[in-house]
Parts: sequence; structure tokens; C-alpha cells
Amino acid sequence: TAHHHNMTLTAGCVVYKSFVILALSICMFVAVFFLVKYMQSRRLSAKKDKGWMHCITVAFSITVIVYWISNIVINIADIQCTAQQTSFRSIAYAIASAVYAVQVIEIIGLLYYRLYHIFNNTAFALSSRAVRVHGILYVAFIVLALIGASIWFLARNNAIATILVLIIFPLAFIIFITLYILLIWRFIFVIKSVAAECHDANANNTRLLSTATKAFVLTMASVISTLVFGIVNTVLSYVGYPDYGLADWLFTIVLYNDVFTNLLSVYLNFSLFDAQYQAMCSVCDQRCRPNISTQMQEMAQSNTS
Repeated sequence: TAHHHNMTLTAGCVVYKSFVILALSICMFVAVFFLVKYMQSRRLSAKKDKGWMHCITVAFSITVIVYWISNIVINIADIQCTAQQTSFRSIAYAIASAVYAVQVIEIIGLLYYRLYHIFNNTAFALSSRAVRVHGILYVAFIVLALIGASIWFLARNNAIATILVLIIFPLAFIIFITLYILLIWRFIFVIKSVAAECHDANANNTRLLSTATKAFVLTMASVISTLVFGIVNTVLSYVGYPDYGLADWLFTIVLYNDVFTNLLSVYLNFSLFDAQYQAMCSVCDQRCRPNISTQMQEMAQSNTS
């Protein structure tokens, strides 16, 4: 009976890992598709700007592709279970862990740069003080995360190092949450301000409101996916990670969903992928976007009454 149970469990693990490999392959194909389409549009475009947005977008895409590849290697190694594959798995796991941290740093930088870029040269542009505050928090988050990770990997068995990690990581997480709260608050403030201060539904007002709403929807998707993963990871770190059980399925789904959602959040913001954005986010976009024309009618009725 025990032997039959082990065989059944092994077969179940193989099916589970095979499914994960298929899902990862699809995610990698989507990442490559977005990157190739984006690079082709840049090459054909009359604008040859190679600014920060372009550089970070390409770097983020490469980071995500490396992340998918390393996780595919991990799951293949889990299926084969040979000594050589175990060695490859350890290397791939280290790469995947480091790359995930890098993509978190990159996505926060991208979201903030997008916020700055969208409202630059408008009445709702970020003040120099706000840019400094966000920049200081962003740098502090990176420094604390790097210090905490270094201590954890190099001296995890040391009691003092463990105490330092328990202090540093919560501080980094608090700064991380603060950055996201400030980001969301800024988008909400701008969307409400644009809708309230627009005296007519002209093309410029409508375009600014549309751009702000689109960026807000994509930013919220990225923020929610990251926070869900953070909550699930925190809970499982206390209760343990059962192998190939429901908890393992949940962890895998929220982890890969976070990276995939971040990828969509970056690329769907470009006008090149408007069709994909409308197909996936049109309902949320319409619900989050104030109607300038309706507000104009309400203002006119209130003024005449």
C-alpha cells in the first residue's frame, strides 16, 4: 500500500510539474512576443528616443524572460531528479530568486517613471519635492533589500544575522508598501482633479483622462498581484510549504501571476497594444474613468438651478 501511494504521488508530481512547465512556456512566449513587437515598432518609428522608459522596458523584459527560463529548468530538474539535474536546479533556483527581486525593483521604477512621464509638462506634473521623496524611498528600499538578501544568503545560520534580517526585511517591506500607496494615491488624485477641473470635454482633456485611467488600471493590477503574493508568501512562511499540495499550487499560481501581471502592466500601457488592453481591461477602464461630459451637464444644471 505504501509503495502504491508513493507511485501515485510521484505520478501526480510529474503531472503537476508538466503543467507548470507548459504554463511557464506560454508565459515566456508572451514575453518574447511583447518584446519583439515593441522592438519592431521602435525600429520602424520615426522617433529614435532611447530614453529611460525604453531602456527600463527592455531590461525588464529580458529579466522576465530569464525568470521564466530559470523556472522551466527548475521544474524539469524536479521531474528528472538526477544528480546533474539537481545541480542545475540549485543554480537555476538561485538565478530565479535573484531575478524575481530584480524585476520587483524594475517594476516599481517603471511604474513611477510612467507616472512622471504621463503628467510631465502638465498642470498635474510631480513637484521636485515629490520626485525627491519618491527617489529617496526607492533607493532606501533597494539598499535595504540588497543588504537583507546578502546577510540572509551569506550568514543565515548566525544568530545576529538572523536578528538583522528580521529588522531589515520588515523595514524594506514597509517602504515597499509606502511606495505603492503613494503611487496609487497620486493616480487617484490626478484622475479626480482632471475630471473636476476640466471645463470642457475637448480632445486634450479626454486624452489626459484616458491616459491617466489606463495607467491607473494597469498600476492597480500590478500592485494587487504583488500584494497578494506577499500575503500568501508570508502566511506560508509561517505554516510551511507542503510539497505538491494545495498550498504549493496556490503559491505557484500567485507567484507566476505576479510576474506575468507585471509584464502586462508594462506593455499594455503602450498604444501599440491598445487592442489587447481593451480586450482585457475595458470593463475596469470604463468603471474607473470619470465621464467629463456627464460632469459638465451636472455642473450646468447646478449653475442654472
